[in-house]
Amino acid sequence: MKRAATGAAAGGGRAAPGKRAAAPLPLSDNFQAGDADLELHSSDGVAFRVHKANLLASSKTFADMFESTCEAAEGGDLPTLELTESAATLERILPYCYPNAVEPWVLDLPTGDLELFGALDKYEVHRGIEAVQVGMLFVPASPFD
Repeated sequence: MKRAATGAAAGGGRAAPGKRAAAPLPLSDNFQAGDADLELHSSDGVAFRVHKANLLASSKTFADMFESTCEAAEGGDLPTLELTESAATLERILPYCYPNAVEPWVLDLPTGDLELFGALDKYEVHRGIEAVQVGMLFVPASPFD
């Protein structure tokens, strides 16, 4: 079950005078680490509490983003990074940023994984790209059969 993210990173900080605070974002079922040091926000309003070190180690693009666009934390809240990808896409990409074993890739062809492929390439998550390449080796000759 998803819990709501709290604090300024989730809109739960102080609201500007005359402005209501935004409702807290729901948390990802799989990425809500209590010791997280970064919160990612999906384009469809889901918060992902992650470990910055894992993202830094697995993606040069994330590392570059942290230097230039990571929103500073207020009052002890986690710094946030607003992403353009949906929660569904982030749920599939982020496991490749952690050292844990990941379930074998099952391709959704012909178009179901296009956003996912684009995001893996955009963030340079090489472990995920390799999983896609291996998954493509086992695709039937025609995905329409």
